[in-house]
Amino acid sequence: MLSDIFGKAGTELVEGLMAGKPVKVILKTTENKQLHALSEEIEAVAQGSLSENDVFVLEQLIRAIKNLDEQIKQIDKRIATLTDKRVMDVLCSVPGVGVLVGATISAELGDPTRYGNCKQVVSWCGFAPSVHQSAGVTVLGHITKRGSRVLRWIMVEVAHAAVRTNGRFRGMFNRISVKRG
Repeated sequence: MLSDIFGKAGTELVEGLMAGKPVKVILKTTENKQLHALSEEIEAVAQGSLSENDVFVLEQLIRAIKNLDEQIKQIDKRIATLTDKRVMDVLCSVPGVGVLVGATISAELGDPTRYGNCKQVVSWCGFAPSVHQSAGVTVLGHITKRGSRVLRWIMVEVAHAAVRTNGRFRGMFNRISVKRG
């Protein structure tokens, strides 16, 4: 079936249905290769036609989706104007960090000059593992989970994206996963 109903092929199919054309006519007159390849499957699933009420509701939903897409574009532009370009360039150079993730990290950390070194950033975020020492025995525990929940969540997403890239993070992940299972 179609992987994206709002892609080129899906939009052509929906617009044809809204125009009152039967599915067979749409599939025979289209020049879209994806629709031709999936024509048998589409015909088996999409039988019948849309009523006047169905077309009305579908038009309203499509208009709402286009409106939301436009709002997302405006918000993305606004975020770009509010972030420091130099900080964003540094953040976006990290594998797994895009513009939205970089803006989130920047917003959660605040002014980077307030931290003296990277250990203070790690501690403030709650990424530092807990350390317990007694009678000369040191036990390293899990991260402290103090700090911003949003920042921890977004950094986990970044880590998952970074291990999917071909780089040193993937190698590090593979070495650790072999040890821990």
